[in-house]
Amino acid sequence: MDRKKLYRKRTAEEVAKRFAYTFDRATDHSGSADDPGSRDPSEETVNMVIDSAQYGGRRSAEVLRTYSRKLRDRPLFEMKRPSEALSATGRKGFGTEKVLNEAKKHQKKRIKREYAKKAGKKTVKKAGDIGKKFVKKTGSAVSKIFKGLMALFIRHPMLAATLVFAIMFFLIILFTAGSCVMMFGSLSGGSISTTYTAKEDDIHGAEADYKAKEAELLQKVNNVESLYPGYDEYRYEIADVSHDPWCLTSALTVLHEDFTREQVQGTVSGMVDAQYSFETTAETEVRYRTEERTGYELVRETDDDGKVIDTYYRAYTYYVEVPYDYRILNVKLVDHGFSAAVETLGFDEDKTELYEYMNRTKGERTDLF
Repeated sequence: MDRKKLYRKRTAEEVAKRFAYTFDRATDHSGSADDPGSRDPSEETVNMVIDSAQYGGRRSAEVLRTYSRKLRDRPLFEMKRPSEALSATGRKGFGTEKVLNEAKKHQKKRIKREYAKKAGKKTVKKAGDIGKKFVKKTGSAVSKIFKGLMALFIRHPMLAATLVFAIMFFLIILFTAGSCVMMFGSLSGGSISTTYTAKEDDIHGAEADYKAKEAELLQKVNNVESLYPGYDEYRYEIADVSHDPWCLTSALTVLHEDFTREQVQGTVSGMVDAQYSFETTAETEVRYRTEERTGYELVRETDDDGKVIDTYYRAYTYYVEVPYDYRILNVKLVDHGFSAAVETLGFDEDKTELYEYMNRTKGERTDLF
């Protein structure tokens, strides 16, 4: 540090201590003047004097800035001496007594903030101690209970085995009940049955109608050449025609519940149309074929002297490649799956779950088909 700065710093500290010592003597805060131990002022007094000096310096600078502005704005003939300007701005209000009062206020605020900070730390520490004690007591209580149960199981092994099996049985029952609730809880209060409620004759009748529709499709495929004549070739791509009767009965039960054969005629027809699609596509190809042709050539007969004695035409055969249109009819029967037929019924999530459950259990009527 520069010597001049160090000298100024030491001088400022000495002035503050001297001023603080004088203040202590005047206010009788640090003992009497005859007491040798009271020569050093208290730290609180020194801090208060430093705060007062800083505060007084700031206010003095404000007064000087105000005075400078007023001197700059006034006309030359109205300017006064500096001593008069200071007295006009209220110099008396910035005396030692007022500076000390302001410093005391700032010091009290700082002391209150420090006290509140310390009190908060104490509260947090106290809460942490209480939590540790609670955890310690709880852990010891659990440990005692566990040790007591272990001692009971050792003394009474049969009782322990019975208790373990009872707990396992209770958990199994609880899990099973929860699964059933999750499976059927979304249904309308159990109002929809999970079995096939229609009569056996109606169920078999609906199945027969579905098979009849499938037979009509196969018959149409077999009669394509008579239904679509005039083609040189017929190309077939035919899928297997079949369905699961349990799935059909489950779908009709979910949709109509206790249905009759006549009631589901339209539904069956629409489901068949959704499951299968019959398509025909015509195309024409340009092909070539070999055809036989007959030609004639002129023949002249001559004698030994080379004189033509007879003329006539003689036939001969030749072959040519001739283009022609080759017409083809592509016949295609597509099976989109029974799931495509079920999608047309518009089942929501609940009905879909019921439909799948009936398929698994076969409507609790496994002797139908």
